[in-house]
Amino acid sequence: MQARALTTISIAAALSLGLTGCNPPMPPEVLAALTEQTYTCENGESSLWLPTAIADQSMGWADSMSFACEGMTLVPAVDEASTSILVSDVAEPASTCSPYARVPFALDAAVIAFNVDGVGNLTLTPKLAEEILSGVVTDWSDPKVAAANPGFEFTPGPISVVAPTQENTLKSFSTWMSRLNGGAFNTGLLTPVTSTDPAEVLAIPSGGVALVPFSHAALNFAMVAAIQTTDDAAMLANPDAVGIATAGTQLKITKSTNRVAVELNPEAKALAPEGIDEVPTPYQAIYSVDMSLCGDESLATRAAARFLLRQDAQGSLGASFMLP
Repeated sequence: MQARALTTISIAAALSLGLTGCNPPMPPEVLAALTEQTYTCENGESSLWLPTAIADQSMGWADSMSFACEGMTLVPAVDEASTSILVSDVAEPASTCSPYARVPFALDAAVIAFNVDGVGNLTLTPKLAEEILSGVVTDWSDPKVAAANPGFEFTPGPISVVAPTQENTLKSFSTWMSRLNGGAFNTGLLTPVTSTDPAEVLAIPSGGVALVPFSHAALNFAMVAAIQTTDDAAMLANPDAVGIATAGTQLKITKSTNRVAVELNPEAKALAPEGIDEVPTPYQAIYSVDMSLCGDESLATRAAARFLLRQDAQGSLGASFMLP
């Protein structure tokens, strides 16, 4: 849809030039459209390391690149330490990579995954999420759980909280909950770690909850809890692609010499994702999954990275477990 709109802009500009017979400066939106429709080929080989949740996209991207640019090759990296293009879903790239360029590549979010027999939907208020993750509420029969989930009766049983939690996941969720809670959010039962394995979602015990990346939960088809963002029980932020994409419209961009970064601006007006008529409640526990260029600076690697960043036209990130 975006590519079609940009093409329309370019055609309209060309028609305008033909009718007026003059050669005015090209409007910025037309320049952007032309940039989006073109790419640069640089002969050479680049290696790529991807997080597990989107690793299956690498072959398609490599084929697309070799078709568009015969002299450019993209190969899977042996490990994070030896790759020239590193897409990392943790807070910082591997210590073996000192990036000469780093940019946002995909969007992920922190979600509470749960494993409760007979329960397919779970709603938590920010306060209840805090009390579960800090050990105040310890049983599913607690009246506070029932109050947040009217019409559903929970079977008594202990709530088991999985402690290891990925640092950027914990930070994004805690920041959001602190804002909704009025400035405080206690996660005393959680232990921050650099990274977690997506397969660990499958090991959540019966009656258990874990704070995990959305991509890990989606990869393993885990149940995840919605968050009630106001006193109105109907105001739910759903941890799905629509809710996360809506929050993605609230990102602000900062730039430095070798870095482009994004962060949530919760005060920015949220926009409806394409194809949605009304603006959903944004699920704001989001964070950026970054692409870093490692090793010796290379024009071929820069060209390959630019090609991958055109994922809406050249890849299939939307069909994976992260959002573009």
